[in-house]
Amino acid sequence: MSPSQQQLSGYQDSAVKGAVVGGLAGLAIGGLGLLVGPRFAPKLQTLSVPLKTYWVGSAVAAGAVINGERAYQAYDADVRRGAISNNGTVIPQEDSESTTSMSEFVAEHRYGIIGATWVAGMVVSGFYLSRQKYMTFSQKLVQARMYAQAITIIALTATAGISMVNKDETPRRIPDAYREKKAWEM
Repeated sequence: MSPSQQQLSGYQDSAVKGAVVGGLAGLAIGGLGLLVGPRFAPKLQTLSVPLKTYWVGSAVAAGAVINGERAYQAYDADVRRGAISNNGTVIPQEDSESTTSMSEFVAEHRYGIIGATWVAGMVVSGFYLSRQKYMTFSQKLVQARMYAQAITIIALTATAGISMVNKDETPRRIPDAYREKKAWEM
């Protein structure tokens, strides 16, 4: 079974819509950081225009790529579970009482958990180190980064262990219709 043209255009449409929404969110976050940032870090005012543009552009690009990929994967999950038919129309699904276990939640959201752990580690260690009066700001920043890095490695190891709990389940196999054929398979 190969994907229909409507499904392929649905993949592209969902990825583009997600990328546009993510790019706008990145523009808002990057612009807000550029406007509010100098209040907390006065050296941000001395940045040149190309560096400020790079700051906002990086936020836009990151938001577009991340949200576009999420939208693509959500559409793919709908196609795979049968919520979208071969002609691209949405089939209403019955609400199934599926309880997700902790290991399934961690396996599905592991990158968000790791990123949030890093941010929380930076914030908590930054507050802790801000009371040290004999350290310079750069020393405090390096120490906070090291603490956050250690916490992130612990979280990375924990999420890998938790997501491997259900390893006895059969792995999800990509159907041949969705797999790109190599030159020797033609």
